[in-house]
Amino acid sequence: MRIHNPNLIFSNNSLLLLRHGTDIPVLCSDLNPPLDPRFKDEFQELVSEVRLICSQKDNIRLSYSNRLRGKQSAEMLISGLGKKKSIKVCESDKIREVYHGHFKIINHTQGEKYPPLVDAWKLWAEALAEMDIDYRYGNPVRKGKNSYPRLNGIFTKFGENHREFTIRLYSFLVDLINLYHSNSSNLFNIVIAHQATLSRIQRVFNALFEMRRVPLPGKLVLEIERSSSRINIEESHGVIVRFPPRELSINV
Repeated sequence: MRIHNPNLIFSNNSLLLLRHGTDIPVLCSDLNPPLDPRFKDEFQELVSEVRLICSQKDNIRLSYSNRLRGKQSAEMLISGLGKKKSIKVCESDKIREVYHGHFKIINHTQGEKYPPLVDAWKLWAEALAEMDIDYRYGNPVRKGKNSYPRLNGIFTKFGENHREFTIRLYSFLVDLINLYHSNSSNLFNIVIAHQATLSRIQRVFNALFEMRRVPLPGKLVLEIERSSSRINIEESHGVIVRFPPRELSINV
């Protein structure tokens, strides 16, 4: 199975999160490569499972990342579902991958991982693990330490911090969740996006289930990060999650 939590497939309050197909491993400055034709069969397998899920769904709302791999994956899914389905398509930059900023490509051999980006992801993950939600992607200095010298001078503009990333996704989810609660019985929602994006959506959902009070102003992101562990969704895989039980009215 390429879709996890299949027991939630036919519930009326489920959301299907799909990761895009495998992209071409060619480094470009905007990190926006197309899908790799060699692995499109894997995404087609995912499409077949989604088609089965949607066999009992009359109205579908598909939201997808505006990055090229998100767009191409959405096109494959729409084609696979067929013309008989009523599909509302919504492209959104709010569910794109983490914004990486601007960086230089120096002495890089295609097909190999670019060491500075490997270090940038390590620092990003370290910051999240320590609840350092204001650390910006690509900054070689965190908490006064420069532990990854390969990052020095690579980024001409740093990317998002964890706070901005979560709030960007939250603004998308406010509309999605409130739409669900206003029309939950007639619309099945699917989201195609990226690993970090989908993992953060899952954490937002978990946090909204578990919250018993409205967080203090400015504390929502920390509450979300404390709510649960991250899920890992491989390319051309998906997971089903439940919608939170109420509309969103929390001020971030």
